[in-house]
Amino acid sequence: MPPAWKKIAARLYGIGDSRVVRQAERLAAVFGDSSMFPRLRETLANSSIDADARKHAFAVLSRALDRASLPVFLGLLEDRTFRSPAINLLARFDSPEVPPALIQRYESFSASDRVAALNALTGRASFALTLLDAVASGRLKRDQITAFHIRQLAQLHNAELDKRVAAAWGKIQQSSLEKQTQTARLEKTFDEAPLWAYSADAGREHFQKLCAQCHRVGNDGNRVGPELTGAGRNGIRYFLENIIDPNAVIGTDFQMTTVETRNGEVISGLIINETAGAVTIRTTAGESVVAKPDIARRAKSDLSLMPEGLLDGLNEREQIELLKFLTSN
Repeated sequence: MPPAWKKIAARLYGIGDSRVVRQAERLAAVFGDSSMFPRLRETLANSSIDADARKHAFAVLSRALDRASLPVFLGLLEDRTFRSPAINLLARFDSPEVPPALIQRYESFSASDRVAALNALTGRASFALTLLDAVASGRLKRDQITAFHIRQLAQLHNAELDKRVAAAWGKIQQSSLEKQTQTARLEKTFDEAPLWAYSADAGREHFQKLCAQCHRVGNDGNRVGPELTGAGRNGIRYFLENIIDPNAVIGTDFQMTTVETRNGEVISGLIINETAGAVTIRTTAGESVVAKPDIARRAKSDLSLMPEGLLDGLNEREQIELLKFLTSN
């Protein structure tokens, strides 16, 4: 914070032009000046106030990661306008209040918000343990946890988590021979299946659950991994080889980077921008900007962003439905 900031800020806040005031409040968040935060919290919490004013308040308070605003951020889970950005923001707070709030509302979330919630819950060890408790007690269905989330949990390097994941999900990685055998078996099953009897619409639902976090087909999904629209012309083996053995060939643009922050958050994704002061990481839930002084550990992985075992959560019919959807686009 510049030494003269507080004197200058008082004058800026008093100007009648709301554009100037809002710019000053954004600067205050950057400088660590929280004097205006109580008013901004009141604005954000009041759903009857102008939407632009609330969005500005959210932008300032989230930029500052204002811990005193956590109750307000949790309340935004009930507000459709702010729910999605609030979920992504709550992942940044190491607070025991966050996991129960997300798990309690999980069933009412949209598909995209569920993705963001699971991304948050698998982003730090304390959250992940609460997540596994919810699965063990039946409050969260086990099939919501995909291979992607299992690998995210492994990135946390927590002994208790590793033990519980191994007990509940068993062996995740396969040998090369096992992958070749699985590829050949599924290719034969798909080629011999009466595809007219399998629903591509059901396959689209499987795609949205397992693949749309990273891939796009038509208007469905996100562009974190390669675009799959039109990839059906490559044939069934193309999909099987890439799904079953995603680490065989990895484009340099899709190598995963894992960043661990000083407050214990682990973010895995693709580096899409880097400056002298920060890195921008594209994840399945959106983009995260992390200041370099906040980074405790950073590593570029030899693994693809797509995990192994993605098909393991589907039965044979569901696998064929997914593959039919992929090959028909």
